[in-house]
Amino acid sequence: MFSFSSKRNTNDSRTDRTACARTQTWTANYADACTNAAVPVSVTYTWVEDVVIPVISVVTSADPAGTCNPASIVAPTFEATDNCLASAVSVTPTTAGPTGPACARTQTWTANYTDACTNAAVPVSVTYTWVEDVVIPVISVVTSADPAGTCNPSSIVAPTFGATDNCLASAVSVTPTTAGPTGPACARTQTWTANYTDACTNAAVPVGVTYTWVEDVVIPVISVVTSADPAGTCNPSSIVAPTFEATDNCLASAVSVTPTTAGPTGPACARTQTWTANYTDACTNAAVPVSVTYTWVEDVVIP
Repeated sequence: MFSFSSKRNTNDSRTDRTACARTQTWTANYADACTNAAVPVSVTYTWVEDVVIPVISVVTSADPAGTCNPASIVAPTFEATDNCLASAVSVTPTTAGPTGPACARTQTWTANYTDACTNAAVPVSVTYTWVEDVVIPVISVVTSADPAGTCNPSSIVAPTFGATDNCLASAVSVTPTTAGPTGPACARTQTWTANYTDACTNAAVPVGVTYTWVEDVVIPVISVVTSADPAGTCNPSSIVAPTFEATDNCLASAVSVTPTTAGPTGPACARTQTWTANYTDACTNAAVPVSVTYTWVEDVVIP
């Protein structure tokens, strides 16, 4: 008669992987009535019992983490540990490539792994972020109150500047630098220069604003250039008016001044004429008036 025995074994000596290499053997024995024993025959089955999901982990990651214009993007690497494998296996991720605007670039890599028993690992993703920006900002003048050559302004209101940056939602205020007023009092200047560099070290073209004005509270001085006073003489053939000039601290040379006169006055025997010079400079500083008076006699009556 036949008899069967069954034995279940593992082909792997590691107890933590027994399920991954299951075996079962059936052995048939037979001895006839005369006790002649057949050669035993065995059948062995092998299979895997595995319901453990693999685990994916990140091996390397070189996230530029918001930096500007990275020279290269090095993709992350992944691996999966599988309870039925002796060592971790490399996993190739999938990616749709860089997405988003230049100022907020992102790229995501997702690793998936399914073992030989269709146990799927929980997907693992790594997202990089960075900025692609080579556009220089633009500086503009927001306000300017240039006194434009006026005299003795009561105050100097500095200009204001703003910069538009392609990676910012709105313009930003820019604080200019200035060395303060320079030049002589009669030709004062002050320059403000605005500079701006964005987060990606793109430098805007500097923009400057220069004010000009005059600081002058010095009164001019009038002087007599020529005078031909007949000084009481009789019947002068002609009266040559005096000439005047004014020196102004804000002018390189003296300027001629035209006087005013009411003409000759008084009786014939005591004629007089006065010329008065007035001058006011560009800053309304008035000189002290200067006058010249001639005297002479007009007498053709015989005694």
